[in-house]
Amino acid sequence: MISGPLAPDLSAPAPGARAPGAPRLGSVALGRLGLALVACGLLGAVAWGVFVSPLGFTRYPLTERDRTFTIHRAGTYVVYIEYPGASGAALPPALDINVASLAGRPIEVRPLGASGLRSAPGAYRLGPYEGRAVALIVAREAGTFLVTIEPTPASQVDPSQEQVIAEATIALGRGWSRGWLASWGGVVLVVMAPILAGMILMAMGWRRGRQPATDR
Repeated sequence: MISGPLAPDLSAPAPGARAPGAPRLGSVALGRLGLALVACGLLGAVAWGVFVSPLGFTRYPLTERDRTFTIHRAGTYVVYIEYPGASGAALPPALDINVASLAGRPIEVRPLGASGLRSAPGAYRLGPYEGRAVALIVAREAGTFLVTIEPTPASQVDPSQEQVIAEATIALGRGWSRGWLASWGGVVLVVMAPILAGMILMAMGWRRGRQPATDR
């Protein structure tokens, strides 16, 4: 007595084969991975704008000399100077920088850029903003500080060691807001690259899922 069918059931797919109309293996995974990359790019855009880019710096004209600066947590902050051509290697600007608490207690200031050497520490150039770092402010506690920045009189400047800057903009930002990440290169790496890669993977997953399955 034969209990099984004499002919194979052609309506069921063979072992290991995909049923007609079933999505190809990996289409869902590609879509999810692409979506995750897009989300990472969007989060990177927020983080870049807040923590890395020069867009959110506190700014004021150099001619104002004094400005109060409030920080909400201790850390290292950077004094930048912005003017056309500031991102190129050049002698350090001749500036007198002093920072003190409102109670008169001096705050540590570390100048950047060696006299007589052409450099561009922490330089950036993004849209209308072009600057270089000139000093670090080491704040060991939160609070409001008085930042006094004055150009050194030209009569006291050796032009072979420093450059005289009369008109410029002072920018204050966090210590990590330096380097090429603050330029368009940072935008491409942190924001555009993951978003573009995510969109490509999502498109590949969609196309793979739309293609008819074929048995080979």
